[in-house]
Amino acid sequence: MGKYLIWTPDYRNNSGGIRALHRLCHLLNRRGQEAYVSNPIVNKDWNTLYLDPKNITDDFIAVYPEIVWGNPFGAKKVVRYVLNTPGLLGGAKSYSETVFTWNKISYDAPLLKIDVIENFFNNSSTAERTKNCFWVGKGKDIPRVKETKDLTEITLDYPKTREELSSLLKSTKVFYSYDGYSGLPEEAYRCGCEVKIITEKGIEEYNREWYTKDLDFDKQLDNFIEVTQKIEKKDFVTIIIVTYNSQEVLDKCFEGLSKAGYQYKIIVIDNNSNDKTYLNKQGVDYIINDRNYNFTHAVNQGLKLAQGNVLLLNPDCMGNLQDGWLKQMVDDLDGVAGAILKFPDGKIQHAGAFGFGAHTGMGEEDKGQYDKVREVEWVTGACMLIKKEVIDKVGLWDEIKFPHYESDREWCKKVKEAGYKIVCSTAKLTHLEGKSSKGLNVSGKKLRILWHSNSAWTPTGYGNQTALVTQGLQKTGYPMAISSYYGLQGGILNMGGIICYPIIASTWGEDSIVSHSQDFKADIVITLMDIWPMNTSLFANKVKWISWCPVDHEEVPPPVLVRAREAYKVIAYSKHGQRAFKRAGIDALYIPHCIDTKIFNPRDKKESRKIFNIPEDSYCVGMVAQNKSLPSRKSFQQSLEAFANFAKDKPNARLYLHTAVGTEQGGMNLIEYCIHLGIADKLIHTAYYNYLFKFSSEDLAKLYSSFDVLLNPAMGEGFGIPVIESQACGTPVIVGNWTSMPELLGSGIAVESSEKWWTPLASYQYHPKMESILEALEKIYKGDKEEYKRKAVEFTKAYDVDKIIKDYWVPYLESL
Repeated sequence: MGKYLIWTPDYRNNSGGIRALHRLCHLLNRRGQEAYVSNPIVNKDWNTLYLDPKNITDDFIAVYPEIVWGNPFGAKKVVRYVLNTPGLLGGAKSYSETVFTWNKISYDAPLLKIDVIENFFNNSSTAERTKNCFWVGKGKDIPRVKETKDLTEITLDYPKTREELSSLLKSTKVFYSYDGYSGLPEEAYRCGCEVKIITEKGIEEYNREWYTKDLDFDKQLDNFIEVTQKIEKKDFVTIIIVTYNSQEVLDKCFEGLSKAGYQYKIIVIDNNSNDKTYLNKQGVDYIINDRNYNFTHAVNQGLKLAQGNVLLLNPDCMGNLQDGWLKQMVDDLDGVAGAILKFPDGKIQHAGAFGFGAHTGMGEEDKGQYDKVREVEWVTGACMLIKKEVIDKVGLWDEIKFPHYESDREWCKKVKEAGYKIVCSTAKLTHLEGKSSKGLNVSGKKLRILWHSNSAWTPTGYGNQTALVTQGLQKTGYPMAISSYYGLQGGILNMGGIICYPIIASTWGEDSIVSHSQDFKADIVITLMDIWPMNTSLFANKVKWISWCPVDHEEVPPPVLVRAREAYKVIAYSKHGQRAFKRAGIDALYIPHCIDTKIFNPRDKKESRKIFNIPEDSYCVGMVAQNKSLPSRKSFQQSLEAFANFAKDKPNARLYLHTAVGTEQGGMNLIEYCIHLGIADKLIHTAYYNYLFKFSSEDLAKLYSSFDVLLNPAMGEGFGIPVIESQACGTPVIVGNWTSMPELLGSGIAVESSEKWWTPLASYQYHPKMESILEALEKIYKGDKEEYKRKAVEFTKAYDVDKIIKDYWVPYLESL
């Protein structure tokens, strides 16, 4: 009789999935089976015993929930118990082993539906129901609805015990759940609550059928025992993945394992990545090195620990092209087997190799010309399957002579000399070459960077960031040059050692990027600009292009997506942008914009107001925004209307506009509109010439310090530099509760929208609600000014240029 070892976290009663796994062990033992759990903290009231997975033998049956990757116990018999939608909380999305499921909605397999709800969840109480509650659970991505605002929230930590949870539910009238496939809605129903499920479509009635249907556990457990006791022993492959700052690609590598079609166990060796938080997958054995030992040493670390046959797999290799790719490699294996690796565009990168470094098929269209097993001289270590006996006979890789490159080729020579065959299998994978530990910087020198944007002296947001980031990176040793599509014409300048190239002909400078890059001998080109109007065909395939770009709509507009997919890498400068890119299938990095807090800090308000002719005793509402479009992207109309209503009972209220107040730049005639609203006597503004040419960062810091509040409820922001600059000077802000703006709010208020606007870029922006702006103005007017100031200054320290360079830019560039 086969024994069971069930993969479990330590027991805790606030997780239905964990209770189900531990209770399965208990129920198997009650049926006369021999079952254990893999973690020592158990429910002492159940018959659950702990067993160290190192002590299993070949007759054990390993039971893994869907969140676990592969076969971490190295068992010969494996069954998968699917408790939730595969891949939702981690783990593969499909399996090669025997599968049982708790719910056929999650996965179509034989049922094993353990009821883990205790009997004290019942409707026995006659007490008055005085409250409503809600639960988020796995529904954290579903937008919150007004019905749950200010309600009691049930969390993993509250209530503390299951009995207290039952008591709370018995006093609850309406229970809302953002998680439709959690045990809590059923528990609430059994306690007599009216249960509502909140989905992306809205609020729906609770359908008990998903929980109660087919709740015939005794027959299901009998079937589980009968089926699993007949499972035959199968071999597995140990997959060794060497990582170094591989955040961008490792998830895709793991996604490809869903199509492996063969059992595997995973060992990840990390060579001291800067951010190790991505090394968090369940069921994976991790070796975390304290420094970068290079590729070959890490491979040998894995080979020493591996059980059975071994697959070396780069984190930038994805098994996304065919089902059963690993099984195919195993079937084709003699001594060593490689795979056909393809570039993302479908062309072949590697179909075996010969000589010093010639890859068969490199750059060819895949027409099936290599769709047969062929003996080759060597295969790349990016995807290499090795028989265990070959490792035992040939030994480890040579990390002295070949610490990083060529070690795969040299080891394959020894394999041939030992009499084993090396073949290229017909299995096919995608290889994102250059996006794993190899990167661009193989020499160890600092990358040479061409920065394409506004010139560093241009008084725009892009000009501001160009100056801060290029000079900041130059100080850390990076050779920098600036290609200016705006702000420089006719000649090359030198700005403190940074070469500044001019625009040539095209509006956005696309025609100059390749030439300037070649002249500077740049390793990468970083563009800081809106990419949707660019003619990327002039440069995208000729340089390593990294786009640092905005997302100022609800979703990434299609014209932006088209061009972003042509980039070597994409960086979003808001978390909103990063999430939007991810929803669109692009893994963008997040690096925010920055400010110089040595300049942007609170100034003397009285002295600053003298400079800008703002009355000392006034309450000044300011706007620092470009007035360039109709309708106004910066929401001047709604903002001015709100101020007009705000100022009705405040004789000392003033409005300061730092923008083009006329139609010079294609925006609203703001003076005319102030006259229409009857607030012309309260308006103060910067002279147009001064606005264009004579306002330094020092001047701006004093201007922000003159304000009592900054208005910036734009229709959409890619970032919103004035929002951070204002708060750094101690001035609270009023922003929109959409796109990037909420994440930049440390002190102030996010206002509601009145409606969406479908823009010409085929995505939504938002019109702010005038009444909500007015309400925010009144609230800040009556609020604690010193507390607003304290929170504002403290919040913006995280955006200081020195911190952004050190914590974001340098680690990112080192990872390339």
